[in-house]
Amino acid sequence: MSPVSQRVSNATDFNKIFQNKIAELETDLETSKCNEHKLLIDCEALLNHRDDLSRDILDIKLQNERELNRLEIALSNQRIRNEHIETKLKDAQRTLRRTNDYFSWTRLLSDYVVIA
Repeated sequence: MSPVSQRVSNATDFNKIFQNKIAELETDLETSKCNEHKLLIDCEALLNHRDDLSRDILDIKLQNERELNRLEIALSNQRIRNEHIETKLKDAQRTLRRTNDYFSWTRLLSDYVVIA
């Protein structure tokens, strides 16, 4: 083989190698663009899920605050009822003591005073 044909053969081989490399890089570029598109879709989906979760968390927080307020009101009402019952109990105990004191005084008086 002559030096000229050797150079042509080498140039043709070199050209084929570059064409193969270019084809490989074009395929990689297409794959990379496809992956980028998929990642973008996944990212958007995750952002939507995050927004949904944030809304759910806020809804749960609001429900918990409402329930807490309801329970605080119920507790306050129960404390008021308890105070009212305690007051009634103290009044009943005081009345019972007075009644017992009255009966003990009448017993004492009946021992010393004759009632006709």
